[in-house]
Amino acid sequence: MANRLRRLLLKLPLLASLANVARVAGAEDGLRKAWHLPDGTFANNHNQHEGRFLDLIKAFSGDWPEPMQFPIAEPSPDQFATASDQPKITWIGHATFLIQLGGLNILTDPHFTERASPVSFWGPPRTTAPSHAIDQLPEIDVVLISHNHYDHLDFGTINQLRTRNRKTIYLVPLKLAKWFGFGDNTVF
Repeated sequence: MANRLRRLLLKLPLLASLANVARVAGAEDGLRKAWHLPDGTFANNHNQHEGRFLDLIKAFSGDWPEPMQFPIAEPSPDQFATASDQPKITWIGHATFLIQLGGLNILTDPHFTERASPVSFWGPPRTTAPSHAIDQLPEIDVVLISHNHYDHLDFGTINQLRTRNRKTIYLVPLKLAKWFGFGDNTVF
């Protein structure tokens, strides 16, 4: 797997920037951008709630958009059964994609639960079910996390993926490795 990962990294030089894993360059020279904090992390400079608690409550109040209605192709049960040299991207739902490249299976921002919320009974519900269940996917080599919003980093989904394959490598943004708490060398 190490050779496959090395080949992937050579093919995808933007992978680190997509996952926001690059350190802030030039921060000590006073070249730090307004959204870079002194410790090298980032601040959201587009604060949607402006710190008001009532705005946060409104965001979780249940005033959700109507579910979108459009035809969705029924996935083939053997869709992932045969390996191919051709790169392939499968949309699973929202920001979750399965990227198959160079013999590696990469999952982006996995979210397979019903709600994008810290609790299962409250918060924005999915408007479209995932196209595949986790157990229908091939073995995942790499999970790429772009940021830590609930609809991009889901605790329940990570637990399911971790139970399924303890050798999966997780590429995560700065300071997020502690959140995983795996205590091994699979989170970068």
